[in-house]
Amino acid sequence: MANPIIDRARLHFRADERRAIEVPEWGEGGQPLMPYAAPCTLADKRVLHNRYKDGGLQEMYVHALVMKAQHEDGKPAFDLADKRALMTSVDPAVVERVAEAILASASVEDAEKN
Repeated sequence: MANPIIDRARLHFRADERRAIEVPEWGEGGQPLMPYAAPCTLADKRVLHNRYKDGGLQEMYVHALVMKAQHEDGKPAFDLADKRALMTSVDPAVVERVAEAILASASVEDAEKN
């Protein structure tokens, strides 16, 4: 027998489609870069928490970008080979802002749209 609450919860999560994240600093031609990110699951957050539970907040942010940031076509925007550059050659404030947007739960406004 199916659980109707789980069914509704899954339906809600599927409706919470990936979001575009505006990154003006990485854009070109006066247009911001718009990477996308699928919503983080609790399993995603567990992976990040377990890997970086002893600190390493900045590395966790970079790993969140590698795990979840996507191009418009759904292909990953970064891979592990980009980690060093993201850690040493990219504005940390921008990396943190984008990672926090990826890790954030959908806002109330986003939920109301669904």
